[in-house]
Amino acid sequence: MKIVYFLLISITLSTFSCKKDGKKPDPDPVSAVSLPDSSLFVNTLDPTAGTTVIYVINAATGAYVNKYAYPADAGTTWSYPVAGNNLLYTLQNTKINAIDINTGKVVWTDAVNNVLTPILHQQTFFGVKKDNAAVYEVYALDATKQTSDFSWKYGLPGAPVQINYYNDGVYIATDATHLTMLDAKTGSVKWSIATASPISFNAINDGVFIAGNVIYNASTGKQTGTAGTVDIPLFYGPGTIVKSQLLYATPTVCYIKTSHYRPEVYAGYDFNQDFLSEVDIASGTEKQRSKFSDGYILVPNTNTITQRWNDKLIVSQYHMQPAKFDGSYISDRYGSIPADLSAEPFFFESEYSGRSSNYFIAGNIMYYFKVFLPATGINPFAPTTANQFLAINLLTGKKQWSNDKSFEGYKGWPMAGCVYTSGRGYSPFIQ
Repeated sequence: MKIVYFLLISITLSTFSCKKDGKKPDPDPVSAVSLPDSSLFVNTLDPTAGTTVIYVINAATGAYVNKYAYPADAGTTWSYPVAGNNLLYTLQNTKINAIDINTGKVVWTDAVNNVLTPILHQQTFFGVKKDNAAVYEVYALDATKQTSDFSWKYGLPGAPVQINYYNDGVYIATDATHLTMLDAKTGSVKWSIATASPISFNAINDGVFIAGNVIYNASTGKQTGTAGTVDIPLFYGPGTIVKSQLLYATPTVCYIKTSHYRPEVYAGYDFNQDFLSEVDIASGTEKQRSKFSDGYILVPNTNTITQRWNDKLIVSQYHMQPAKFDGSYISDRYGSIPADLSAEPFFFESEYSGRSSNYFIAGNIMYYFKVFLPATGINPFAPTTANQFLAINLLTGKKQWSNDKSFEGYKGWPMAGCVYTSGRGYSPFIQ
């Protein structure tokens, strides 16, 4: 399901060529607010006014601080907030607005016809723009000041599907199986590969990426290992149907999920039990194993690993159960499991409810929001409960706060957040 969320927060951006608008800020005075030490900026709708606003929330407590009116020159009703360089940026359809972080007023604006949401790394935006029907270019752009020049540009044969940054490299996936790494300083090609299976970037911050059961070094693009089937006792005895999947890897170990299904004469198989194994890549030896998830095949709990954080693995769980009258209830939630698999997964929410957004981590706190949709098959398919934003302390696994009051009862997917704390920003678009 993570792909779905990524698509939801990576809406294709459109029209205009690259240059600065040159518009001057509105001369009307705007009072600055006193920001808390850690501030959460959330872009969503103001239900009372029907306009898009940026809510300012105390990231430590969830308390409402202020809200900024959406930039007056906006060419869209939607943007992604990104904080850094003592500025708050809004990444729009065709613009990057640099905003005074204490007032919400536009300082300067870029007009860039982006086809992917740009990524901010320190003082540079990395993105992909489209100049006409056939020309796509990866670019680097100074994020600290108004300038009409790109630091570098690199031409692509067609529209890409994803952009990532890691360790002085910009990664461009032109489709699910083709990946090119560019030098972040010069834009020159370091390497380009084609894989046999779709590429996953969830482990890139550990220096690797995954394609099917193959593990690659993120700096060199070279294959470093292959995950095989883990030989563990059959949970349902002889005849057990077993499926293995590589979920995550580091340079030294990989994590393989082994699903054991009980055969059933009429329906193929019904019950299932999942295990997670930590495997040494060099020797292929299983180091540790933990129960990972269980459930009926028709009402599944499906767990996957999204990243490693310190000595824990962040786990996302997808859950589905039949609705009372029609369709099915689908929900997902986050949790963690020790990286050494010394315990089973612990989930931050005890109940199955709501669809979880793509998260981000600032310090020891994990932030995400939930949308509460009706069962599939029920019309109108629209949220009936206000969104809830959650802050989870990853050291304890407990909620630091949860809040549905600071956004004035907003219901629906269009919502994105970032945190600015200790002079640094955190969001899915800051790498």
